[in-house]
Amino acid sequence: GLFVGDLVRWHTTPLGLAIVNAGASVLTLQGVAAASSPIKPALPKDYMVCGHTWHGLQLLDYALLSELPYIKPTAANDVPGLLRSLMPHHNISVVGTNGTGIGQRPWMEFELTGD
Repeated sequence: GLFVGDLVRWHTTPLGLAIVNAGASVLTLQGVAAASSPIKPALPKDYMVCGHTWHGLQLLDYALLSELPYIKPTAANDVPGLLRSLMPHHNISVVGTNGTGIGQRPWMEFELTGD
């Protein structure tokens, strides 16, 4: 049969990180801060929603979180490491996952503390 590894995976690059979806599309984020240097990213104010926060997260944060359930939470994928890289200014962790079976919708629950 056909063996498919991790459909979505990520890795660091010299300038930031890349999230690869099925080897076909790549989201490259340059200038992503290391977990040891907490900075708040600046977003352009092209749309009224840009720059606003809900529970300490901006729209881009929610968009990135919506992609994470498609990454299997394995040691090789290091989802906590990805969260630290994407959002070094937040204390966010994965507290639950589901939907790992065939035909199930992936689901991931996060906990945001502090901020």
